[in-house]
Amino acid sequence: MSLAESLSEAGTEVLLFERNGTIVQNASSFVTYAVQGDATNKRSLEEAGFKECDIAVVAIGSNMEASMLATANCREIGVKNVIAKATNEMH
Repeated sequence: MSLAESLSEAGTEVLLFERNGTIVQNASSFVTYAVQGDATNKRSLEEAGFKECDIAVVAIGSNMEASMLATANCREIGVKNVIAKATNEMH
C-alpha cells in the first residue's frame, strides 16, 4: 500500500489489484484505478487492464505459489517489466 501511495503521490498512474475488498476500497481514494480480484487468475488480470501496464509489482509475500503464479501471469499477458517481492533467498 505504501508503494502504491508513494507512486500515486509522484504522479504515476497506479492500477491496484488486490483480493481484499477493504484494501481496494481504501486505496481507491489515492490510486488511479483499484480492482478487487485474484492475480493468480490470468483472465482477471487481462480484464483489469494489465496488458496496458509498463510495469507490474507483485507484492504477495505470504504465499510463494500465488506470488509465482501472479508473476508468471503478468509476463504471459505481456507486461514488459515485472518486479516481485521475495520473502527469502529461494523465492
